[in-house]
Amino acid sequence: MDIRQLRYFIAAAEEGHLGRAAERLHLSQPALTRQIQLMESAVGAELFVRTPRGMALTPIGETMLTDARDIVRTMQQAIDRAQRAARGELGSIDIGVFGTACFDYVPRLLTHLRRERPNVGFALHYMPPERLVAALRRGQLLVMFERLWIEEPDIATIVAAREPAVVALHEDHPLAQQTAVEASSLASEPLIIGRHSTHRQGSLKLCRDHGFEPKVLRESDNMTVSVMLVAAGMGSCIVPLSVANLHVPGVVYRPLLSHMDVSMKVYGYYLMDERSPLLRVALEAIAALSTLARATPGAAVPDSDLVS
Repeated sequence: MDIRQLRYFIAAAEEGHLGRAAERLHLSQPALTRQIQLMESAVGAELFVRTPRGMALTPIGETMLTDARDIVRTMQQAIDRAQRAARGELGSIDIGVFGTACFDYVPRLLTHLRRERPNVGFALHYMPPERLVAALRRGQLLVMFERLWIEEPDIATIVAAREPAVVALHEDHPLAQQTAVEASSLASEPLIIGRHSTHRQGSLKLCRDHGFEPKVLRESDNMTVSVMLVAAGMGSCIVPLSVANLHVPGVVYRPLLSHMDVSMKVYGYYLMDERSPLLRVALEAIAALSTLARATPGAAVPDSDLVS
């Protein structure tokens, strides 16, 4: 007995007439009669009795009808859920993040996803880049975000956001009295530079693009630590705009003025052979944020172009 026969049985029970049921099912009456007979043989009892007006269910048929409807309903629900999952409307997206991408970009992405896909679950995983990459390859993450450029043959890279660079200054610093700071004026400033390439590369490139080698006062493990050192009066540091969401007593943030690009990037990564419909949902959300951010002055500007 299969789901098709159950549908035939339900139609015959609801119509109470083999001719009308066969017409409803687009079958010949003999074909429908044969299917009913096969069901009765499988059950080992009569499901219908003849009546002057057509046919009626036996008590066994009444019991069968209740269960048949439940089975068909459950099967249809399973099909509907599978189709919704295929459209990216169900399931869970595991997102990996490290560093300051969690200060602004990833929260905005999650807000957008929750609004657009209310039936999709989300899990956020914070860990160092090497562990993020390993988790991505194990299928534990669908997408990850990091400022560090990672180049691997099996991993696709997109520029998820470009944020304006700002300078974090102690509130007593002379430059803190300005509403914006010329990037070139940092040539004589003792700077705190990240020890790891994520922060280090961006700061060094910005300084060198403006014709000077930074006076590195000290190195720090991450941008948060750098800002803490600024609060202690131990130098200044160049950070992306989202770090300004980190409110630390004694620290102010000022935009950098330059005729050059002074943006810092957030990269998004996913496996090239990933076929999950939810990845498409995530990439569509990144593209949607791009449109929104371009219309918002001063916001982090995503750019969903594939770069590797």
